[in-house]
Amino acid sequence: MLDNQTNQMLLQFEALLQTCNTEVQLKSIYEKFKEFKNPHVEFRTGETFLAIFKNKCEALPYLISGASYGLDPKNIYYSNHLSNSIGQCFWYLLNNYVYGFVLSYEYNICCLAYIYLSKCINLIGIQANDSLRSRALLINSRLKKYRVKEFLNEYYYKGNDLCTEILSISDYFYSALSFRNDGDINEYNRCLSWAKENMEKILSLKQYSPMKMLNLESISEISKQNHEYIFKKMEPDFLRSKFSYPSNSFKEDLIKGLIEIR
Repeated sequence: MLDNQTNQMLLQFEALLQTCNTEVQLKSIYEKFKEFKNPHVEFRTGETFLAIFKNKCEALPYLISGASYGLDPKNIYYSNHLSNSIGQCFWYLLNNYVYGFVLSYEYNICCLAYIYLSKCINLIGIQANDSLRSRALLINSRLKKYRVKEFLNEYYYKGNDLCTEILSISDYFYSALSFRNDGDINEYNRCLSWAKENMEKILSLKQYSPMKMLNLESISEISKQNHEYIFKKMEPDFLRSKFSYPSNSFKEDLIKGLIEIR
């Protein structure tokens, strides 16, 4: 759990973000809160540059900074919901930028995104709608699918008939329920539509023909159990620093390795 001072700081930060209309204002808000050295401040600043101002160049250093908090598995944020902030930073770094460094580096970022998003989901359940949606997008990402396939081959199933939809379907389904509970009908409809598309793909495959009698909720429960299996296998490697990288060179190496912005 976060202490009261940190909670109050984050609430104030979020309130100010809602009033932000320009990039100059966003930078000014960030300057007021950067001294707290919190991954959520970095994540939300970077995300706002991405989502509101469509400025991936400005977003990059904040996303790198937010992700850097997760390089050491012993960090204090892994055991609370701010694990989402770190996981989102890793996911955004994968999804919005192309790098030229060795593939093992990108593989580690992919694994760290999965670990941190999954940790938040395990901690707060379907309330973690952003983590659920981003984990599904990570698993189904066509841009980085070869990296996803590599870690799924290691921690889930190694075979040419690997179907990522059997994993993403539960995240889309449960995030849809959560968005509906929050009153966000647009995201509810979008995630539910993706879940139904996943279900159609799954049921079209021969290896999943026994599931034809199951409904969306039942298949999603099986999918959820698959994620629990993967996380249980991955977490010990994470805690042994298998996916870690020296924090003092992380930013420099990412910027040097950047080839293009998607």
